[in-house]
Amino acid sequence: MAKGALDGLDLWYKALIPALFPFMILSNVIINLNLTEGVNMFMRPLTFILKLKKEAGYGIFAGLFFGYPACAAACCNLVKKNTISKEDANICIASFNNVSPAFLSGFVCMEILENANCFLPVFLIFYSCTLITSFIIRYIIFQKYRDTYTSVAVPMPQKSALIDKSILSALKNIGKLGSYIIIFSILSHCIMSFIPFHPEILCMLIEITTGLTVSDRCYLTFLPFISLGGVCGMFQTFSVDENNIIDKKIYILGKFISAVITMAVCGIVILFQS
Repeated sequence: MAKGALDGLDLWYKALIPALFPFMILSNVIINLNLTEGVNMFMRPLTFILKLKKEAGYGIFAGLFFGYPACAAACCNLVKKNTISKEDANICIASFNNVSPAFLSGFVCMEILENANCFLPVFLIFYSCTLITSFIIRYIIFQKYRDTYTSVAVPMPQKSALIDKSILSALKNIGKLGSYIIIFSILSHCIMSFIPFHPEILCMLIEITTGLTVSDRCYLTFLPFISLGGVCGMFQTFSVDENNIIDKKIYILGKFISAVITMAVCGIVILFQS
């Protein structure tokens, strides 16, 4: 149990805080100062195809480049600012709230696979499946949704108060994330200690990072688990939502859709390789 707690604390301190804490502060400031226009224009082709408000582009950007729960945190802030609707937010979160490119390249390819040549196939499979998932969520699950939401201007707080608020919000969120990582890391270590046969499967379902360390080192078998994100990833995502913005059923369904699509694509690749 102590080993699990130490591993979780190490992961939080070395990976999550450097990657997410500065982004959370900066993201809160950017959203509150209405400085997202450049990112929204950059992501406009994708929001146009998915028939979302262009302001939702910032949430998609956060998910694609910073990983979970950055997408969820950004989208929840945009809803609180009355910039996008709850429907826009839930489509973005269910589709793009995934692991970050840094996680895929640094941890998966370099630490787990120890093979830089895996970058291209891993990224191609993962993000193509993410895109397919977004179309299914938008045009099947949310097929009746029409963007009729009108943004409402919210008074801008003083800059000093805004920065203080952004820092406090980021501290609270990063503390929650760390707590969940430690709890689920302990649980994963208990599973590895008491389940003798293939504990890596259950570990990856519980907490993806710990599970990958005991996986079979074949990206085609564990990419579906990364798409699912694990129970810990779901708890981390829900923890940044203090206003019941995220539809939990839709989010979990979206994760399962993504995992099934990734499994199908990986299965096809395995068939072609054999």
